[in-house]
Amino acid sequence: MNIKKFSQFTGVTEKTLRYFEKAGLLTPSRNQDNGYREYSETDLYSMQQILLLRKLGFCLEEIKKILSSSDNLPESLINQHQLTQKQIMSLRILDDVLIKMIKRAQQDNFSWDDASEFFKLIHKETSIAENYRESKDLSIRISLHQDFSSETIHWFPWVADNIRLSAGMRVLEIGCGNGELWKSFCIGSITGCDVFLTDQSEGLVKEVRKKLGHLVNTAVCSCEALPFKDGYFDVVIANHVLFYLEDIEKGLSEIQRVLKPEGTVYCSTYGKEHLAEITKLCQLYDPNINLSTECLQEKFGKENGYEILERHFTDVQRLDFAGRLLIDKRQPLIDYILSCHGNQTELLADHIDDFSVFIDSQMQLKGKIEVTKEACLFICRK
Repeated sequence: MNIKKFSQFTGVTEKTLRYFEKAGLLTPSRNQDNGYREYSETDLYSMQQILLLRKLGFCLEEIKKILSSSDNLPESLINQHQLTQKQIMSLRILDDVLIKMIKRAQQDNFSWDDASEFFKLIHKETSIAENYRESKDLSIRISLHQDFSSETIHWFPWVADNIRLSAGMRVLEIGCGNGELWKSFCIGSITGCDVFLTDQSEGLVKEVRKKLGHLVNTAVCSCEALPFKDGYFDVVIANHVLFYLEDIEKGLSEIQRVLKPEGTVYCSTYGKEHLAEITKLCQLYDPNINLSTECLQEKFGKENGYEILERHFTDVQRLDFAGRLLIDKRQPLIDYILSCHGNQTELLADHIDDFSVFIDSQMQLKGKIEVTKEACLFICRK
């Protein structure tokens, strides 16, 4: 079949077929006389595999990996199954909320005064949905920095190198994420201290438990309500987390409360120019895209962090970290963009193939997409 007939037969647009070919998923032969594409039964079989895997929720990069080697299939299917099960659980809870609201409305017993009860149920649903998403999204964001950073010393080793730990210390990290920072400490530093890692995401804390096991203590909690007694820790670490707090003053007060006199706080944040080129790139495609629901640096950033911290601590110092990302692969960049906390997923959902072509064109134009990294580590004492 030529591309027009193959498109009609499979229900896939010609533009998408060309994109699949460019991505290496389809390899139609060429007519020697006119150079036109010719699709065979083998291409149809491949097309069925691609469409099935896309329906199952796999991205193109994952599909390419699966089709290139059958060894990847079992693990990929298991991971996708676990993801689907969590999505099903999330939808069931949402459905339960709807059923409760319907029953009350039908019995004329519905009141908006009871909204707080439904919000609690919705929050439970949202938390479950975020648990399966957050770990994968965080890993994607970390991977972009690990794979494309130009600096000799990457962020996590740099932070770890500037944190002073001694045997016998009690150490708390709030908002620990997937525990990636602790890969950069030697085992002796971890085992010599009493380390507590906390995060408000149960999914991330579970991952930390699997990764670090008995080496650390873990807890699911918010920084604004730490379940520890006064003056318990020698060191508190908040790596890229304070700007996410709903009440940063309350969070810092809690950190101060659980810190011993003369204890040390290490907290990091970004500068205004951090990854600005990625936002500009997205807005070049669609001016309405925002990769964050709020400007995190304005809430707690390199520029205003000193002023915020000195209200709670003394001897505030700032160490600056600068670097660059040199990105020459499309899919890791797209995965990073989709993992952010803004409106990009909603705006790009129906245009991801077109957006991929746009990213390819920008990379061909510039060779590599160069991105500024601007971050800092504040060190202060109680």
